[in-house]
Amino acid sequence: MIGLRPVLAKRIHALSKGYNRRLIIALGFLTRHPILLMDEPFDGFDLRQTRDMMAVLRRVASGGRTLLLSIHQLRDAEQVCDRLALLADGRIRGVGTLDELRGEANHPGANLEDIFLALT
Repeated sequence: MIGLRPVLAKRIHALSKGYNRRLIIALGFLTRHPILLMDEPFDGFDLRQTRDMMAVLRRVASGGRTLLLSIHQLRDAEQVCDRLALLADGRIRGVGTLDELRGEANHPGANLEDIFLALT
């Protein structure tokens, strides 16, 4: 599911940054905790790998597990997250679904970047 098959025979120190990230995510999935906190889960991935990992995260979440993601790339957050908390200057500036945040910012149809700028 994570795409580690091509590097199973390699030592960890020989893995690329992207494969290291995949390994860390896989280790997180092995735990039985209902909530998994992930910091910048797409760091080190190219566009295709990011999209593939988004699909994996959605699949895991649809199985009932809660994934709490810290993501600075708002376009990625918009594509993968069901609910969002926008933080700026150490404060929560908005919480909700994308549509709820659009309403809070009074910007119907806006993307998450524009919402963030409106609320901060």
